[in-house]
Amino acid sequence: MQFSGIGAEKITERKTVLAQDISNIQRKLELLSKELRENENLLQALIGASQQCDHFLKEIHNEESDVENNSEED
Repeated sequence: MQFSGIGAEKITERKTVLAQDISNIQRKLELLSKELRENENLLQALIGASQQCDHFLKEIHNEESDVENNSEED
């Protein structure tokens, strides 16, 4: 039987191509999801490192203030 001049064989071939395309896109999405998770973890690590730097800078500032205050008292 033909549908609009297209035979069953042609439709089956097209369906095979579509199935391959679907499979390829699913694999790409899985890889992108993995990359997204990895990048989110990296972002969290970088934010943590930045916060740690802020903490160290605050400690250094506090120590410098203590040294200046002790020098003024002498």
